Amino acid sequence: ILGSPDRDYVGALCSANKGVLRQCFVGGTVFGWTVGGMVGWNQPDGSVQECGSVCTVSGTYSGGLIGSNHGWAEDSYASGAVSGTQCGGLVAEAAYGSRISRCYASCRVISVGPYSGGLIGTAYPGTVADGCFFLGYRDGGGPDNGIGRALTLDQMKQVASFVGWEFWGTGNDGFRAPWSMPEDGYPELTWLALG
Repeated sequence: ILGSPDRDYVGALCSANKGVLRQCFVGGTVFGWTVGGMVGWNQPDGSVQECGSVCTVSGTYSGGLIGSNHGWAEDSYASGAVSGTQCGGLVAEAAYGSRISRCYASCRVISVGPYSGGLIGTAYPGTVADGCFFLGYRDGGGPDNGIGRALTLDQMKQVASFVGWEFWGTGNDGFRAPWSMPEDGYPELTWLALG
């Protein structure tokens, strides 16, 4: 998907979201100004739940899942490659009051500007990033700017690394646990893994 390089919002699923995106998955290549693999602009009323993005994302503000997040994202992930001026493996920029919970990014993050991170490029005061992780730079992920927790390649494949998450097949979580852990792989969304 090719957007304008000047002041637009671009995503493989939608340019702007002010509703609920639940159990969605996208892949492909996305280019523009403020770009997310799935959503360009997640508005204050927008919610992204149990979603996955495997995209190559490039723009001025680039995020593997969301370009600019003003709303809520939970139990979601991004994998692929992200490049631009301000980049985040999951989100390029998180606005005041936005909330991101139990998400991870394994994207390769390449930034030509000063603001980039393995999880979020820039998080404004009041942003909540709870229980979020990203693949560290040395293992092919993104830089550690203090937002989220960096994990090694081996740690990304262990349930114990994702503290506070609910995994299918562990404890009493049952089928509705959002996450499952494949053998020798990263966490997968249960609805995708079990078809």
